[in-house]
Amino acid sequence: HEALSLFQRTEAFRRAFLALDLWPVWTPFAHNGHGSAWPLFYHRLFTALSATLALPLGSLAGTKAAIFLTLSGGIAGALFAARALSTSWWTLAAVAITFGFAQYVFFDWLIRGAGAEFAAMMLVPWLLGLLIRTTRGKRSWIALAVVLALLFFAHSIILLYAAFLFPGFALAAILRGKLRHWIAQVGLAAGAAAVICLPSAVAILRMAPHFNLDVLHIFRPRTEFVSLGRFIWDDTFRWGRQWGNVGVEVGPAVIALAVLVLFLAALRRVRHGWADAAALLFPLAIYGYLLTPGSLWFFEASKYLELIQFPWRVLTYVTPLLILLPVALLDEVESGPRIWRWLMRSLLVVSAGLTVGLGARCFRLEYPVFPSEMIRADLRALDQPWSAREYLPRAVARRG
Repeated sequence: HEALSLFQRTEAFRRAFLALDLWPVWTPFAHNGHGSAWPLFYHRLFTALSATLALPLGSLAGTKAAIFLTLSGGIAGALFAARALSTSWWTLAAVAITFGFAQYVFFDWLIRGAGAEFAAMMLVPWLLGLLIRTTRGKRSWIALAVVLALLFFAHSIILLYAAFLFPGFALAAILRGKLRHWIAQVGLAAGAAAVICLPSAVAILRMAPHFNLDVLHIFRPRTEFVSLGRFIWDDTFRWGRQWGNVGVEVGPAVIALAVLVLFLAALRRVRHGWADAAALLFPLAIYGYLLTPGSLWFFEASKYLELIQFPWRVLTYVTPLLILLPVALLDEVESGPRIWRWLMRSLLVVSAGLTVGLGARCFRLEYPVFPSEMIRADLRALDQPWSAREYLPRAVARRG
């Protein structure tokens, strides 16, 4: 979808870093003589990482290394969150495989080349793991503040939608009698994150009226809803159509495992684990509603909420929430007779295996590639990235 812009942004920051411009706000490229402020406005975390790696490796290898490290960090976050819910190594291994090969993870880094959203999604499991710990009376506000700040610099709009996580975890804190502790920890974290992010946020808000950001509304939630069945099974994606098609499959295996474990937990009258399950189910219900056309009123209630552009972007949260939901109940479901333990482990293996296989099916992982020399030639001649006059000064954009 984004063509070579992932590499182009890396090259822009690499050149800025070489010039000792460590917080770029203006492109080092000519842009026909007027430049562009996209480094100020665009989400910078992934680009900063890839450009740092590009200093010794070059922009091509640096971008690839950043994808690998970001994905590895996301898998580590999924393990961190799962470890707060389960002690089973079978469960932890299944979570790592399922999250690493989840369809929407593929969609972010491989199909769209959306480094910003990809980096944000890889931070979500860390956020979930820390929120789980705060409901149990753990002191996590410093780490939580760091993750919230990183999420802001990864993708500020994705951070905005993190607000829907908090009611569910507040409910879990109430069920555990830890609400005052939870409020104090989350309040401290939010305050510290705001101190870190506020200078950048203010600069963006103050400068935005002077630049052509209206093109961000080319895509609006009103026209970007997809049928709900595609979140379960999506066979429509084809390579080469760019924005003409997307793949939004969450994965039938992930959904089926979550539903089945919830049923078995009720059947076995599980007593513990429901507080964590409620913390995950509550935001899942909200994000699920946002995937339906009935939620259009919400997106159009604010110009900032509408900047998500595609309602299916909330899969950034839905995917890790669905993967972690059965984990909250698995340890107790598989306790008792050995047959339950082997049944649960078999389901985990099947679900993880199907996720890998179905992801490859969904996105048809046989595709043409950009030759390395073509990418390097593009970077040598770079006077981009901008499209539809995006991020240009308004006067320049009006003149064409």
